[in-house]
Amino acid sequence: MSLPSLPNMPTREEALRAILASIAMEEAALSGLLRAEGEKVRYVSEYLKNHPSDESLSQLALMERNTRYMIESIAEMQILLKSKMRTALDYMEPPGFGENAPVEQPPGPPDPPDPPDPPEPPEPPELPRKRPCLPCVPEFRSIERCWHRGSLLRLEQYFYCNDGIELCRNRCGQSILLPFGRTYKIEFDFDFMKEKRQTIEIEMIIEYGKCDRFTQVFTSGEWESGISGSLTWESPLRYSGQALSFKLLSPGALRVAKARIWVQETL
Repeated sequence: MSLPSLPNMPTREEALRAILASIAMEEAALSGLLRAEGEKVRYVSEYLKNHPSDESLSQLALMERNTRYMIESIAEMQILLKSKMRTALDYMEPPGFGENAPVEQPPGPPDPPDPPDPPEPPEPPELPRKRPCLPCVPEFRSIERCWHRGSLLRLEQYFYCNDGIELCRNRCGQSILLPFGRTYKIEFDFDFMKEKRQTIEIEMIIEYGKCDRFTQVFTSGEWESGISGSLTWESPLRYSGQALSFKLLSPGALRVAKARIWVQETL
């Protein structure tokens, strides 16, 4: 597939048409990737159905995870292409402007003036409309590739908000600071690359005060490659500092494919 050839000095219309042509070719390439993923899933499913083994379920889980990552990447690319196409269409001149404008005819004799209309009563002033306020949700992602038993997950802040919810730099990014006196909804979604059947146990820890802490353990099934959960936490008023962290309780070590944490302040 070749890229569109541009003239030496393209006009505005030629450049915009070339951009739209490149978007169409990228969409065709993405459709080819989706068709290839479908053929891969069909072939692997038929092969494992005709040749069953003990590793069939783990191979199916690995294929499902790879396919899901491919579909997520294609969806993100299509969002960028849609934004690119809207921008190009906004710069195109609609009919009736520029080169497409109709030729103006010379003016004819002026029409006689119309009688003046009676004055209309003044309209009431229009009140300003309030824009909807969307909630700001800080997001944190893992920078760990291999998570060992008994260790805290190291994080990086992916989305910031001016609400005081941020990483604790003194703990090498292993804890999230929560301002006191608020109620939070904590959600997480972890995906791992498992090579064998194994139950995953993760402990959510919220430390407050000097020695007090709240813990809750989340467990996944043996054949599940990920674990997710949510919790509503109402922070006590008498403590000035709180820290949120996650610890691995499962034996051995796990390879982290994706780990996301959202902390949203609720009313």
